[in-house]
Amino acid sequence: MGIDLINYIDRGGIIVYILIFLNIIGFTIMFWKLVVIALSGNKRELLISEIINFAKSNSQEFKKDSIEN
Repeated sequence: MGIDLINYIDRGGIIVYILIFLNIIGFTIMFWKLVVIALSGNKRELLISEIINFAKSNSQEFKKDSIEN
């Protein structure tokens, strides 16, 4: 009684194949962006910790410059 997926796709013709292809491309782009965002979050935390460590080690020099200005 029900229509299986292959028959449903065949009834749609070339338009359904184009839409499926575009859908696969869209999901691939979303997955890639998710990976890039996840990797950049780790790099961001490392960069922030390096900046804080640099600021702590050179805080006297920064205070001296700010007082002179």
